Amino acid sequence: MIRDQIGVFMVRHHGLWAMESAPGDSSAAWVGIAATAALFIWACFTPATQRSLHGALACMMAGALGNTLERLWFGYVTDWLLLRFFPGGLTVNFADLCLTTGCLWLWVAILRTPTKNRNEV
Repeated sequence: MIRDQIGVFMVRHHGLWAMESAPGDSSAAWVGIAATAALFIWACFTPATQRSLHGALACMMAGALGNTLERLWFGYVTDWLLLRFFPGGLTVNFADLCLTTGCLWLWVAILRTPTKNRNEV
């Protein structure tokens, strides 16, 4: 059953998500560098007690850095894992899976973070 739902298929993307850019255009790499830097700064200013939030941010940084480095070295990102259970199929790479997992983890971590008592502020 899993073999019918997951396959290997190589697609090279020169742009970001649905936005295609010309080969050699470095704007997508700059967006990746900015995103990685923003996540790193957010992680630096997050209290050490919020481990779940740190884990989510680290997962997202790994995905952003993976895609950015591949884009800088080759000029494109190669997606190679075909997920057929999505309508029309979805082709991703490991960095995309890290980004998606990190985003979901971040969402759960933020929802589980207790809000401060208004009287203490």
